[in-house]
Amino acid sequence: MPARTAELVLQTRRGDDRAFSDLVRHYEQAALATALALIPSSEEARDIAQDAFVEAYCKLPQLQEPARFGGWLRTIVRHRALNWQRHRRRAPFTPLEAEEVPAAVAGAAAQTSADQQRHRELWNAVQELPESQREIVLMYYSQRASYRQIASTLDLSVSTVNERLRRARRQLLDRLSLADREEWSMPPTSLEKAVEESIYQIARQEIHQILPLDGTDHIAFFCGVDTNLEICRTDGTEVVLSGSRTAIGHSAAAAQGNLQAVGVQADQVDDFLASGPHPVEIGIGTDLQNDQYHSTTMTSQWWRDLLTQATTSFNPQDTPDNYRTWGSQALYGEMTTREVAIFQRLRHDLGRRLTRLTLGSEKARYILMSQEHYTESIRRVFARANNTFDPMVHGAVGRAELVVALPPGVGITVFRPANLKVADLHSPLNIIHGQEVDIENVQGDIHLLNTHVARATGTRGIYRHSQTTFAGANLPHPFESVREPVRQTHMSNMVGTIQVDLARVNLDAADLHGDIEIRNRFGDTRFNLSTHRPDSRYLLEADSGAVQASVAADRIGTLQLALHTLCGPINARPLQTDAQPSWNNWTTPSLVSFTTRTDQSPEAALCIATRDGAITVSSH
Repeated sequence: MPARTAELVLQTRRGDDRAFSDLVRHYEQAALATALALIPSSEEARDIAQDAFVEAYCKLPQLQEPARFGGWLRTIVRHRALNWQRHRRRAPFTPLEAEEVPAAVAGAAAQTSADQQRHRELWNAVQELPESQREIVLMYYSQRASYRQIASTLDLSVSTVNERLRRARRQLLDRLSLADREEWSMPPTSLEKAVEESIYQIARQEIHQILPLDGTDHIAFFCGVDTNLEICRTDGTEVVLSGSRTAIGHSAAAAQGNLQAVGVQADQVDDFLASGPHPVEIGIGTDLQNDQYHSTTMTSQWWRDLLTQATTSFNPQDTPDNYRTWGSQALYGEMTTREVAIFQRLRHDLGRRLTRLTLGSEKARYILMSQEHYTESIRRVFARANNTFDPMVHGAVGRAELVVALPPGVGITVFRPANLKVADLHSPLNIIHGQEVDIENVQGDIHLLNTHVARATGTRGIYRHSQTTFAGANLPHPFESVREPVRQTHMSNMVGTIQVDLARVNLDAADLHGDIEIRNRFGDTRFNLSTHRPDSRYLLEADSGAVQASVAADRIGTLQLALHTLCGPINARPLQTDAQPSWNNWTTPSLVSFTTRTDQSPEAALCIATRDGAITVSSH
């Protein structure tokens, strides 16, 4: 089957959508089993599996080994299932009530409450199995797949399938009887038609391009359409751009026409600050007041706004004295933004000769459809621009899935990426207005402006991040203001100069070493210090956000620690001596102050300062 799978993938890449239908038929049961292994809801599992196939269709050029389509697809399914869990704030496994038991488990034979209880216990027992065993159990019992079918679909040997099923049976003990096998069968389900209805409205074209650097060592990449981007390292000397661009339409012909409007432009300019990106039109939201369903602007105007709106945006042209500060500087004068160094770096990288790369269209195209035609697959693959009670749905028709491979030493500045993953890079990196960023194992200086970082790990060098703008508020019918959920950021295993200034996120930070300054104004910060290097210094600041620091027990008595708050509570009992437990008796290296931190405050290895946020110090 691997050879046949590879052939079908290549045929799909050449434009044969019937080949993709064959892939759906072969792998749909595995996709469903993978989703069910994480989510005990057959309806949600079908939606997730269907959406995963549509996503796989759009990202097919990114699949490096066509024969491994099955494993790659299951990774997409897992990612979507985990997102489903996070968005609903659910644990990976929650015992089910009787009415929540999927039909695949309960079956039509569960007529009595005793039967329902037995099926509920059985399903909960299956959910307690390891994920690798759950998939096989679900395929074998609920979908009646043979050992050979399971092995082929999951890319396993028949003996491995047999061994995992044997272990699962042993753990389930006598809960899985022959009667259960008969009653536990999932009704035949075909995703093929639903997936076809989606992909026939999506046009896709692969991108494979070598970018000439022409003596430059930096790239300015502007994303004029919704772009999922991956940046990695190549051992070659040229920049390689690969992936696909896709577009949506009411028909296959309309989608193809929209696709042709989206293109890649590349050239060299002497000063990007003066030139800006290539002239393309970009969508910037919804404009219902003027009887329009979309609002657009040209990159020239967008770039001028970015350079000149000093109160809200990036302004590298200003003198250092005129750099913007956060709006509440008058209230919290000692807590101004630390963006000067970021601006200076951007001015250095962009104000010289570089390679300019732009993805977009000369005229932005939007699609307008009624809610009833806005299917789940379309909704999850193409995000709409409007988030109101209006009965019509609209959004940009184009998007891209791209991988940019950079030679060592070639830096990049990325504007407006929707999702960005950076891994194993040996180059400087700048990101401006990024929506969801993941950074892993980067050796080079990193500067981030108005960008949300979901995860940063394994960095070596300078790491500066300023995100001092707040998430907006939704206005659902009947115009009730609802603030968006606080986003999460995880930082770990980072070494160097780290300066972070955030408005409001929930931050987890661990294993950071060097000169560390973290300010999380109104979000909660959880900081873990397991090992301390003598040359490392940590400064954690907040306005009303809480700061929780967990310090290794063997460091509590020797670490120079300073806690400052103007009117917030402090809980630092591990700092009390054992001899005389009193709140006024602290270990010698520590200082607790109920005033704001000043330049005259004693230097400490770990300093925590808040305005009215709570400070908690614990040991581990």
